[in-house]
Amino acid sequence: MDSLYQFGIQLIQSIQTLSPALDGLMNIGSSIGLPEFFLVLIPFIYWNIDRRVGIRAMFVLLYFDFINASLKVLFHEPRPFWLGGVKQLSTEGSYGLPSGHSGRTLAVAGYLATQVRKNWFWAIAIIYILFVGISRMYLGMHFPQDVLGGWLLGILVIWA
Repeated sequence: MDSLYQFGIQLIQSIQTLSPALDGLMNIGSSIGLPEFFLVLIPFIYWNIDRRVGIRAMFVLLYFDFINASLKVLFHEPRPFWLGGVKQLSTEGSYGLPSGHSGRTLAVAGYLATQVRKNWFWAIAIIYILFVGISRMYLGMHFPQDVLGGWLLGILVIWA
């Protein structure tokens, strides 16, 4: 595991060389992966676009967050800034694996993309998912394996 942590720290250090130029943008990327963002987006979908899709998106969000919180406690994986060598550009108090921001974004945006079924929407969803995942690494909050773990959990939630 130490070699995986070292690889992650080196990757994060390389993308953090762009700090402080990208700090604001990456904080925005992190913010649009928060549950609060989805608690605004999903009612908008429910009231203005499609009630059924809005309700199901809310269940995807709740289901993902419940499983994610349980897995964080189960795995007890550190965050990169806990091990040193990485700048802490944000704050988090919980464990690292899986990345809630990354997985939540994939679960909800992926579900919405399966409902919209338009190529342009899939492209936007993929860019959005990647942006949130990269922002979490840039901010020193997650190792690459945490982001991948979040994405895997997001895929499993959509599948379920």
